[in-house]
Amino acid sequence: MLIFLLVSGLVHAGAVQPEKAAVQPAAAAVSIRDHGAEGDGSTDDTSAIVAAFSAVCTSGGGRIRIPSGTYIFNPAAASIPICSDLVVQGPGTLKVKPDAGNYRAIFEPSPPEAEVNNVTFTGISVDQNTFSNTAATIDVGDVGTHQRIWQVFAGTNLHFENMRLYVSGVNPIDVNGPTVSGVYVNRNHIVFQKRAGQPEFDNSSIYIHGDNFHVTDNTFVSTAADAARTAIEVHSGSGSVSGNTIDQFSIGMNLVDLKESSITGNPGRNAGYGITLWSTTVMESVVI
Repeated sequence: MLIFLLVSGLVHAGAVQPEKAAVQPAAAAVSIRDHGAEGDGSTDDTSAIVAAFSAVCTSGGGRIRIPSGTYIFNPAAASIPICSDLVVQGPGTLKVKPDAGNYRAIFEPSPPEAEVNNVTFTGISVDQNTFSNTAATIDVGDVGTHQRIWQVFAGTNLHFENMRLYVSGVNPIDVNGPTVSGVYVNRNHIVFQKRAGQPEFDNSSIYIHGDNFHVTDNTFVSTAADAARTAIEVHSGSGSVSGNTIDQFSIGMNLVDLKESSITGNPGRNAGYGITLWSTTVMESVVI
């Protein structure tokens, strides 16, 4: 493995915050099947899925279950609303409808700028169905085409755990804002795929701009043909990145303006750069 460290700022040992427990509301889980989702891999379940999430969020949060099955969803028609005090659990799969076209994000608050706290996604699979969405073209300058899975601009105690994700867009897990804190991305299997004919674009499978981040024990996989740019990009806060395995990304990790952070035990291969560090203000108390 080749690792190139592009360092701006001071690098020292630092502290890491312990992981907070995921929130588990006491109420019984609401199944998306309760709202009419079929999960047969062919029925368009968009309306049923949106209805289930909307009902739980209107009631102030709770647990949503995605049972076994493949649930077809069209994010170009509607995004799935998320809110505070929400737990979404598997083991089912959400799959983007073939030729859905351009879309901004699958999951986001309503409105998108709203703060969401105590959110957990665990045990589900999300397949962005990249190769069958020939009607979409990603343009980095147009957020309406970014094809994110999650877009969160404000919130605390946000968990993304134990999932299988087949991703295609600009920053598929995008948790990005000055008030973001307590982000836990743990034990996921993430495959980046690019549709044939889609021009190469800047992407980071995980993009976190906030404080107290923990990216742990994830596996990132792609191919040379998919032209994956970056597996993990974190900005501005403190936290840890450890135990991640990365294969066939141009850059394993971009670390920007960090403080009091630990970056340890992240094996990678088939990369131009293992780790890049850069700073627009200051980089301090970081151990690699």
